[in-house]
Amino acid sequence: MKKSIVNSNHYLALGVSVGIFLCSILAFIFVYYRVDAQMANTASAYDSINQTQLQENQARQVISTLSGVQNQLNIVQSFFVRDDQTLDFINKIEGVGIEAGKANVTIASISDDDLSSAAVGTIGNIHAHIDILGSWSDAMRAFHLMESLPYGESIDNVRITPASVKEWSIEFDLTAVLVHK
Repeated sequence: MKKSIVNSNHYLALGVSVGIFLCSILAFIFVYYRVDAQMANTASAYDSINQTQLQENQARQVISTLSGVQNQLNIVQSFFVRDDQTLDFINKIEGVGIEAGKANVTIASISDDDLSSAAVGTIGNIHAHIDILGSWSDAMRAFHLMESLPYGESIDNVRITPASVKEWSIEFDLTAVLVHK
């Protein structure tokens, strides 16, 4: 009998061992699939975060580009005389003589395209015939300042003649781009 008790204890221990082994395999499989599912969720969240960061970086780049373009647009727009700033344009022309010293700057004639009924952004021209009278250095300084006005202008038909012993006359046509705002 002792032999059967020992054998039954061995069978019982073997059965418990097999049961524990099967339970540990099932627990391992359960944990494996749970970890695998969690890894898939983590990878999906990681990809989502990366995609969001990429979109934010692209948005920052677009905003930066637009800011640069806006600055350049402002520079380009400053080359045009807006139709509501024609008087400022005339004042800048007349102010050149004061900046140049004793040169006398006169606008002999001025005309512009009528853009009052035109669509916003319509481009026209403002034409002026300008006379500068002064010493050679003052007249040339005034002429240089005319060329350096902060607008996109063209100067044509330049005539330089001596007005007297110490005075020179510079006459020219100035055309600037006019835009309707």
